[in-house]
Amino acid sequence: MKSELLTYTSILFYNRQIFLLNYEKEFKAFEDSNEQLLKIAKVISKKRSDQNESLVGLIPFFLIIERQTTNAFDCLCQYQSYQTWIVFRPALEAALIIGKFLDDPANAKLWKNRKQIWKNRKQDKERYKKYKREFEGDGLIPLSLPHGREFRQLLTKINDEFMHVNFEYFNRSHSIEDIDSESVFMKLNYVDEDSKEHKANLLSFLHMYRLLGSSLGQALASKYSKEQALNVEIESIEKIWKPEIVELIKEKPSLKELCQTFGLWRI
Repeated sequence: MKSELLTYTSILFYNRQIFLLNYEKEFKAFEDSNEQLLKIAKVISKKRSDQNESLVGLIPFFLIIERQTTNAFDCLCQYQSYQTWIVFRPALEAALIIGKFLDDPANAKLWKNRKQIWKNRKQDKERYKKYKREFEGDGLIPLSLPHGREFRQLLTKINDEFMHVNFEYFNRSHSIEDIDSESVFMKLNYVDEDSKEHKANLLSFLHMYRLLGSSLGQALASKYSKEQALNVEIESIEKIWKPEIVELIKEKPSLKELCQTFGLWRI
């Protein structure tokens, strides 16, 4: 029995094995970033803040971040960069919401009652305006979260380039080759074919995830001033991979926007 689905899944399994051969240090770096994130979550799960607050309500957001980044990294292991940022998006939004709650705990109630606020928007216009002010557009930029503006801009960029079948998404997804004077071959890409583009996505994702963890740690440092676990080190990763990013861009200049916008690499 021939099965297209089984053929496809066997290719993904094979790709994962190849990834581990090619990117051992990157694999370990991702696991370390996961560990750093969970150390932050452990602090807020076990301790009260300097102001004697309990912030355990933030734990589910940290678990969402961990789940989505794990799934996103698996997409990179399968050489499916186009899926990576779609899967990562809820993690990014969860971090922004954590920042909004740290800005003002009252924002949690607005966030929780979003559907009710929308349903009653004509009867309670002021509450609806307040929700929009806090959670839509630039309102979703947390003041307490370092790099909050860049994270919010990335959320929009993911929406524009990966969530919708606009022309850019359409154009990236397929290629056309001439067969003869009367026929062409149209190919839809399920896995990455450009190794440089895949590596640029990989290093951009790893830097973004580390930066996200570092920013969350810094945001919570004002609440837990004595907790060293909140200090997520990022400089060593940048020192190792920035030269590789520079070389990739030198070889393929079109990757610069990807690395700067999605990875927040300063090139």
